[in-house]
Amino acid sequence: MADELKLAFKRVLNPAELETFSRDVSIYYDEDKIRAYREEVLLKVTIKDAKKNRTKIYKLYDKDLEKTIGLIALSASRLGDKPALLIDYIFVVNEYRFKKSGFYYTSFLIAFALKKGLFFQRHVGLSNIILYPDNEKKALIDYYKKEYGFNEFREKIVIQNKPKEQKWLYIALKDK
Repeated sequence: MADELKLAFKRVLNPAELETFSRDVSIYYDEDKIRAYREEVLLKVTIKDAKKNRTKIYKLYDKDLEKTIGLIALSASRLGDKPALLIDYIFVVNEYRFKKSGFYYTSFLIAFALKKGLFFQRHVGLSNIILYPDNEKKALIDYYKKEYGFNEFREKIVIQNKPKEQKWLYIALKDK
């Protein structure tokens, strides 16, 4: 079934395309108004970062439906003292978030990040694929660990002079 899908990844390149993309995808936010607002804010921050060349956005596009199914934003970062490919934002259109035909569209986005990570690893130092789960939600952390094999990494940070522990998720890339 998955092999019958005609999916493609396309990098969202310029500011005008980013604005159009933002308008196009906004109709696909979650039905829950609070979650939809959070998605909108995160997308706006991601687009702002893309305009400043801090992240690159790739959309998952269904060629048959002529529709964007989701997106992933990637940038360079570190996990502790190791270089990493950071998943800045991952988004799947609301109607496609749940299992369809035996798979999740999120799987395609994670697989894309892994493919990019392995490609970059051949050319530059790169050890991990990382992501920060939205608001460190336990259900989301458990989902990424169970479905995709992510591990937890706790990092101590200071925010407004108060120490805090932040939970990151990572997949270690194998050295070639």
